[in-house]
Amino acid sequence: MFSKVPTLIFLTSLIYAENADLSTSLFKTLYADNGWNESSIIDGISLSTKQVPNISIKAVKVHIETNIPKNIITDIIMDIKNYNNYFISSKKLYFQVINSDFNSIDGYQFISVPIPFIKDREYFFRMSSNTFLPDYPKTFIHWHTLKKDIYSYISTDFQSGKELYLDIGAGIWNIDFLDDGTSIVSYRLLIDPGGYLPDFAVDHVNKVNIVNLFRDVINEGKRRHTL
Repeated sequence: MFSKVPTLIFLTSLIYAENADLSTSLFKTLYADNGWNESSIIDGISLSTKQVPNISIKAVKVHIETNIPKNIITDIIMDIKNYNNYFISSKKLYFQVINSDFNSIDGYQFISVPIPFIKDREYFFRMSSNTFLPDYPKTFIHWHTLKKDIYSYISTDFQSGKELYLDIGAGIWNIDFLDDGTSIVSYRLLIDPGGYLPDFAVDHVNKVNIVNLFRDVINEGKRRHTL
């Protein structure tokens, strides 16, 4: 009788490889500085959008000039278990750590959608405190969604069993160091919330969420930098 364990490992590897290939393509698109169109400035945060090939929704980018050190921003973003302490503007987002090592975390995000007849969203993700490829040095954190099959045995604190799983999503944090000692920090994101939502509604939700999350990270970074 053949063992099921090697088969499971092989299938899981195929699932991850397929998703990693898509994520690398998204990372490269998000990293490229061309194609971004600035749409507004909110609380000093510049918001831009970008059309992504073969995807109907737009990628979004936020950036700001700051003197917050990169290591402080990295510590904030990688500290998933304490997100609720400083993600003040992102009250409908819930996170849980599933697995971690020295520079990588597998986590779970639950997104509460307080709209009648619209399902809550969920996804597993992998986030790493480095760049996704050596030729892309400005990236210091990147994350992407994982296929649900990888953690199908996991029961999280938020699931009801009726959530819609998000398969397509990736984000990168970039930094450009300036001559005066400050830097331009940006967060670039593309996530498809799925379901029967019009593209304009998806774009609006993604813009609001990324600005709120980015603002919270910057505010927490300023607080820590002045300690």
